[in-house]
Amino acid sequence: VAFGVVCVINLVVMGGGYLGLGSRAAESGDGVLVDISATKGAFTLFGSFGSAATVVNLLISTPLYALSFIRLAEAYGQGPIFTPGTAVNIAARAGLMVVLTIVSHVLPHASEMIGLVTSVFGCLINALLPTLFFYMGHSKFGECVPARRKAIHVGVFVVTIFVLIFG
Repeated sequence: VAFGVVCVINLVVMGGGYLGLGSRAAESGDGVLVDISATKGAFTLFGSFGSAATVVNLLISTPLYALSFIRLAEAYGQGPIFTPGTAVNIAARAGLMVVLTIVSHVLPHASEMIGLVTSVFGCLINALLPTLFFYMGHSKFGECVPARRKAIHVGVFVVTIFVLIFG
């Protein structure tokens, strides 16, 4: 069910982007705000919706990833910097955000590198590894996987390999 919800959300956002921008839609989302301001026509609302969804996605997901990284770092140390809520810990968290912000403004070709890494590892991380871990977990506990679910996983595997090869 979750996979279907994610697919529907992706299709709505991609469809809105192409309805609003047509063939001028950016592949990676770079420059979407600039493209929307230059677009004329009846479907600019769809382009604005796609752009707003991208911004909301970044605003929601970035703190979650940062918090996960911070919690992981805090779990592997002792002392005031690793204790949540201390002044030193709060300063370290704020410093990390400042450094990430500066790096994002200074680093050349960041979006191209992100695009390259996601195109190389995206299928592996999003489809192949979860399926592999699913079967590893089921074999460890001796549970049988229903044939219908195996067929769905084979379909996901075939689509993933197709996307990995042809983009």
